[in-house]
Amino acid sequence: MSFIGPVILFLVSASLVGFVLSKKWRQVSLLNVDSIPEVKEQRKKEEILAKRIELQAQSLQERIKKQLIPVVESYQQFRVAMRSYISRIEKDMVRSKRKAAKAAAAAVDPTELAQVLEGAHRFASAKEWQKAEEAYIAILRTSPKNIEAYRGLAKVYYEQDQLKEAKETYQFVLHLEPQDDGTYVMLGDIAMEEKKYEEAVEAYQQAVLINPQLSPRFFKLSEAFLALAQPQTALEAIKQAVSLEPQNPKYLDSLVETAILCREADVATEALQQLRMVNPENQKLVLFKEKISALV
Repeated sequence: MSFIGPVILFLVSASLVGFVLSKKWRQVSLLNVDSIPEVKEQRKKEEILAKRIELQAQSLQERIKKQLIPVVESYQQFRVAMRSYISRIEKDMVRSKRKAAKAAAAAVDPTELAQVLEGAHRFASAKEWQKAEEAYIAILRTSPKNIEAYRGLAKVYYEQDQLKEAKETYQFVLHLEPQDDGTYVMLGDIAMEEKKYEEAVEAYQQAVLINPQLSPRFFKLSEAFLALAQPQTALEAIKQAVSLEPQNPKYLDSLVETAILCREADVATEALQQLRMVNPENQKLVLFKEKISALV
């Protein structure tokens, strides 16, 4: 009996202690840890540290950027300098090639060159176009500014109806000699064949401006104006041709026809009289007389 009493007392005590502990445990489990001052202080320190690290990272980034800018600029300057250097080298090479070409041209024997040129002209006169072309090109390899060779080559192309090649070659002649009136005439002839009449007028006018003493150019100019349906201007051009060569039946014939077209009876009558004196066998004299009578 004495043994049972202490046991019962122990069990009761243990039950009370368990009850108290279980109640306290529920309180602890419901406790907000973030509200503990120590935890809050620790969290604050961590935030400050994180902010400091972020600021340090930004500062480091700025320093790296400032260090890289000169490097990038230096690289760009290097590229510009290299391009400039390469450009100078290329220009030097071009100048060297030009000097070499001039030296080679100077080394050609003028007598030998003249003989080759004469041979090329003979081939062209004989209509041996391929041989003529090869000869002219051979001359230009050693004498790249030989205008006579370019003229000959252009003529070879023209005679073979290679109008595009002929035109380009004549234009290069003008690049070498801008006042070459004969080349303007040939360009006018090419334009007429291509039916580019305005272009033909411009070319013939340039030839006339450079040398106004040659009657065929005024005759060609008159034909170009007629093709453009400008008979009055054509009449003035053919008058100039006749004034330079008054005994030319071809010019007089054209003057009569153009004057009739312009209804210039007096001009046509005078030109017809001259034509009758120069070429009395002309089969068109009677027809011209009838057309002039119809104008009056």
